[in-house]
Amino acid sequence: MGTVDIWREKMKRKIYMMIAALCFMANISSISYAGSWQRKDIDGDGISDELLYYHDDGTVWKIDENNWLRKNEEGIFVYAEPPMHYLDYAYDEKSGLKPYYQDGLPDSEYEETKYGYADSEGNVVIPAQYYYPAYSFHNGYAVVRNTPIGKTTEEGTIKFSYIDTSGNVLFSCFIPAWSSRAEPYFRYLDNDPNGVEIYTIHSYSDGMKYWAFGRGGVVVSKFYEEFIPIPKTQGVSSVGIYAISEFKNGRANVYRPDPNRPYKDMLGVTYYEFDTIGSIDSLGNFSTEIVVDIIGG
Repeated sequence: MGTVDIWREKMKRKIYMMIAALCFMANISSISYAGSWQRKDIDGDGISDELLYYHDDGTVWKIDENNWLRKNEEGIFVYAEPPMHYLDYAYDEKSGLKPYYQDGLPDSEYEETKYGYADSEGNVVIPAQYYYPAYSFHNGYAVVRNTPIGKTTEEGTIKFSYIDTSGNVLFSCFIPAWSSRAEPYFRYLDNDPNGVEIYTIHSYSDGMKYWAFGRGGVVVSKFYEEFIPIPKTQGVSSVGIYAISEFKNGRANVYRPDPNRPYKDMLGVTYYEFDTIGSIDSLGNFSTEIVVDIIGG
């Protein structure tokens, strides 16, 4: 499994807090989340009391000076670790691990949320210390992000690491940042003859760069001057950047944004449609060959 879309999970909570009946995604009829913030008239005086967090497991929580308190059996709020949420749909059977995260404050952003990994019983194996996006494990390893969304290292890079099921770091990579719109997105690759296990691309104002990594670090990196993003134009919400597909039969298709074919997504945001212009092998060598049975990017 690829990237776990934690952003949607966090956004569902925010929208739930604002409008409980709002449907965030087209394929669900109601919003479900592991809890919600509510104000209730607890003492019956007709006045809503303090803001409380009602978890789906039946526990009740509140915030006191940036600390979490949980209501115990006696009805007393005591200090406790924040509620945990397990991303069961990202469970990897081979490693027996799934991502989890702990709630922040009611107004916290998903950029501030830290993720870790727990076993099938919910026991923490790797403590929460990574940032969005949370990748599932694949063949015993996972990509993790060490730099918060919207921030960079002092050198202007975004740090990622490749870890094993104990949280040991095999290697770290530092990808120069260009903009918040063009975030690196890693994909896993199986049985590659060149030893590539993960790969990513990143767009810059003067082209696109491809990185391929094996268990020991960078296998190859290539820069493509010809893959220059299409500038943002009036009515279009973002710069048009190139994309690549998953690998199939040793090649991945390359997609170019078409400035003549803008479209709007379900939220009314305008982007560009893509044209397939060729493909690359796992070492980044480009040709005009197109893999016809690859669907999507």
